[in-house]
Amino acid sequence: MIQISWSEGRWFPSLVKGGAMGTVGSFPVYACGMTYPWRETELAWYYDANRDDWFPTDPIPAPRCYTAGCSADNALAVVGGRKAGKDGLAVLNDAWALRRSSDSWQWTQLPPMAQARGVAGVAAVGTRILAVGGGEWEKVHGGAFTAETVTKAELLDLNDPGTGWRVLDVPFSPRAGCAAAAVGSRVYVFGGYTCRVEVGTRKFTYFDDTFSFDVNTRIWQRHSPLPGALSGHCAVSWGDRYVVLIGGVFRQETCGQMLATSGVRLLDKRKVLTGEYSDLVWVYDTITDTFTLMEERAPHGLNDVHACTVGDTIFAVGGENVDPSTSNTTDYVMLGKITGS
Repeated sequence: MIQISWSEGRWFPSLVKGGAMGTVGSFPVYACGMTYPWRETELAWYYDANRDDWFPTDPIPAPRCYTAGCSADNALAVVGGRKAGKDGLAVLNDAWALRRSSDSWQWTQLPPMAQARGVAGVAAVGTRILAVGGGEWEKVHGGAFTAETVTKAELLDLNDPGTGWRVLDVPFSPRAGCAAAAVGSRVYVFGGYTCRVEVGTRKFTYFDDTFSFDVNTRIWQRHSPLPGALSGHCAVSWGDRYVVLIGGVFRQETCGQMLATSGVRLLDKRKVLTGEYSDLVWVYDTITDTFTLMEERAPHGLNDVHACTVGDTIFAVGGENVDPSTSNTTDYVMLGKITGS
């Protein structure tokens, strides 16, 4: 079993949550997201280890927040999200790829999805990108997504973009805020939530289930459930065996109630108390089909956090805390050093 030791890296250049993250070459890249003060950003940044700092790429032509992304074919794929427009807040069905050539960065628009979706699970096996889950913005109360209308997954092969996204049935309930990661030929999907409004009252359903989709056979498989319901987390794969789950909101049923893991943190820079979400780190073993809770917790408990791996290091960037004075956004960079096998 692997172990993960955590530290904090150089501050991210922007307060952000709900963006997309992956690697391009050897560079961790973070794009888009909600930033301070409450606006979608078009900015994207990459980390240069030789200079120990973050630097801007070209901005994405279409800003967004509450998006999702992954590494695919040596590019960062950014899929869906939410954008404010003249008619209010709307989710998006477009997708983009960011590539690096020599010392320049370039965005390319990908085919649109059949369904618009925010906070989806997105992962890739080689050139094939799977988008699963996600939802529409809940417009009565705000602050959440409803997934009832997003009932299909979609698969895009970057080697055959002319075919567009193939629409796929899924064997589970619609959900937003799930996380996805690829190991071998399979994309694993973990948790999520949905909400609905009944007579002016919002009701949530939280999920603890785990599924995988084989991009070769196009067959879904159900796996062992999570130890509790998890949503708003991120997932990264490591090696050909493990998936690491970071952050989000973790809930376990106790005495008939769903209790969420949360905490309070004193911010060093402003000396104020802020609320945080789950700082638990789980490792899923795809061979034994088991979850292990890591002994060392993440430095911060964050929702809508995103991550990628470079070598044996996890880069987890930004994320949501409970600090409205900064739009519930953060500039944290959490570094997880992986050891073992």
